[in-house]
Amino acid sequence: MNTTLSRFGLILVSALAFTSCGRDSGAPSPATEEADAPPATTPAVVQTEVPARPLPSISPEDAAAKIGIAARLPMDYETLILADVGAFREIFGLAKEDQVEVVPGEPLLVPDDSMLDTLFHGKVVFASGPGTAAQSTRLINLFLLYSDASTRERMLELGHSAGVITDHVYQESNAFDIFWTRSFDTVIGLLEDLAPPPIIQAFELPPGEDELSPVVLASLTEMTAELPFIVPVAEDDLPLPDFRLYTFDAREALSEEMVQFALEDYLEEAQITQVYENLVNLSLTFGYGVVDGHAVFYLGPDSSGLELVDDPVQSMASRPELGVLAESGDATPLLVASAGQGTIQAMRALNESSRTLKTLAETLGLVTGLGDLQDIIVLAEDAAATYEKLNQGNDTAFGCVLWEEEGNWRFEALGGHESTSLDANLPLALLPAAPADAMLVFGMRADPETSRVASELLADLIEIADGIVSRLATSEALQQSDMDLDLDFDLAWLNKEVLPPVKRAALALVSDIGGSLGHETLFVIDRGEPIHKLPGLPPEFEGVAPLPRAAMAWKIADSDRLDSGWRTLEPALRELWELYPMHEDTKPGWPEPLDIEEEGSRSWLYPFSGITTNDFIPVATRSEQHLVLATSRNLASDLTTGLAGAPPEAATERGLYFQLRFDVLHEAITLWLDAANAGGDPLMPDPGGLFIDAGEVLGFYDRLEKFETMTLRHFPQGTKWRTSFEINRRDP
Repeated sequence: MNTTLSRFGLILVSALAFTSCGRDSGAPSPATEEADAPPATTPAVVQTEVPARPLPSISPEDAAAKIGIAARLPMDYETLILADVGAFREIFGLAKEDQVEVVPGEPLLVPDDSMLDTLFHGKVVFASGPGTAAQSTRLINLFLLYSDASTRERMLELGHSAGVITDHVYQESNAFDIFWTRSFDTVIGLLEDLAPPPIIQAFELPPGEDELSPVVLASLTEMTAELPFIVPVAEDDLPLPDFRLYTFDAREALSEEMVQFALEDYLEEAQITQVYENLVNLSLTFGYGVVDGHAVFYLGPDSSGLELVDDPVQSMASRPELGVLAESGDATPLLVASAGQGTIQAMRALNESSRTLKTLAETLGLVTGLGDLQDIIVLAEDAAATYEKLNQGNDTAFGCVLWEEEGNWRFEALGGHESTSLDANLPLALLPAAPADAMLVFGMRADPETSRVASELLADLIEIADGIVSRLATSEALQQSDMDLDLDFDLAWLNKEVLPPVKRAALALVSDIGGSLGHETLFVIDRGEPIHKLPGLPPEFEGVAPLPRAAMAWKIADSDRLDSGWRTLEPALRELWELYPMHEDTKPGWPEPLDIEEEGSRSWLYPFSGITTNDFIPVATRSEQHLVLATSRNLASDLTTGLAGAPPEAATERGLYFQLRFDVLHEAITLWLDAANAGGDPLMPDPGGLFIDAGEVLGFYDRLEKFETMTLRHFPQGTKWRTSFEINRRDP
């Protein structure tokens, strides 16, 4: 996430109010009595500085007590997920399913309910051992190569079916042929030494049970007995007692003729043989048994991953990232997870975008008959490279824990991808201005470089979209083809009339306006005051039902640049307003703002026709140091006053902060429901789809009453980033 992206959140709501912030409007337009009245303000909540906490740590012995059988896993295991499924089932009221009778002799390749109840009775553990990062990287790269080919193939089929691409060109451009021939050495390299890392999955057995249930054993026995390429391991070679182990004979399961048939259209015979040899050399071992009161299932290249340890110091319990377990105190964790640095790096490869962007750009010209799109390709590559900059940061080992404390849920995480996108060198200076009873508060400080790079990326994407649409609109081959783009508008009109003002407005927002504001964003939604003077509002709602209000705020970094951006944005928005397809008799003209000077600030209000309430009017309020965009004049005034009076050093949070007040949301819904019931109709009125059927929210409403707040913090602690999440329930 970044500041520039988040600035678009309120643009659709307050676009009209944007356009006059940097100009002189002359004398204020006539206003209603309420609009001219100075809005009431409420003092901001000033928070006190909280000292930084030390990095959490826990002894291996105490950690072992919390992760149970996972403490038997060697320290070099790379990932761990432990979930108390039994506790979750109890929390969410998930009753056991009805048992299904097992018929002797019937195959049980699909687990029945009794098997699921046995396996998911209590704690469930999933862990992967050495080689997880390397093998994940291989598989992910194979997936990306295949995905690239699939994307190209789908686009080529579209162009071929529409008649834009000839049979000859289509055959010459076969995507999977390119996948194998161009990428053969890469694919072969990824297939070499491809093997699953040791993987263990353990299920806590019900009390008093020390062996797998007959249902589970029957299913596994049938599966292993019926497949000839599964070979049992001799009992003398088993690493654990009461364990059954098998090897997978790849040569028995996979014939060269099968590989030949699958690849003969793409590869030479010698290459097919090379692929076959890589596949049949795959080493695979799997098995099952009971260990420490758990049903354990194993998969790996050999049996070495089953060499468990008894000393917590030598086990995963001593992993530094699991020091976060200390935060759970004496509570039993509901969820524990850990991943090594290499695994985090491997997973990040899934975010790779450059290959897909380039593939789409390369294939688009061929599919649509647009010819060479080298300029679009260059822009796509540049945008992909820019996107990768947003994901820069250090990868560190990751650990997290979820637990229940006095009916409340707590979650703590440490490490992972240490993104440089958030800047925590300074506290969130705008956050203390949020109203104390706000329904939702979001604060974030982006790194300055991230803001700049995000602006570059958005500018590139705007240019790409402009270039593609303009090419599509002028493509004779596309117009003469049978390709159905299923568009509700004329591409030529879109290219000539709509795109130019859209491009000017977007670039003004991204470059000038985005560059003129500070790197911290504050977003607030509060319950609002009871509604007054809203056209079409039934009388039972008047003065009772609250109207939620939203606002965003930034510090102004460059006043002249902000003025320039507004001057560019306003005519573009006016032009788009005139193009909006609406019946002339009902389409309002471009509204002129109410320009109101107040002490220390200036506001531009855009009243809708017939609406005269300060709590439902788009407004832009600008003081010497801050810009506030809001759907309510009252909220904008409150924030502006709070921003002027809250010293930066009073902020308690750094990086990112989010809070949702369930109690305030529940109270607002209650007032709406009470007003609807007072009118004799339990359903809210639905004038033009403005309101929601009350019956559709009652289930959500009942659950909402149990909770009070949800809070998320993402901040630095020592040399690592820390994530803290909590859900607080109401007192019974």
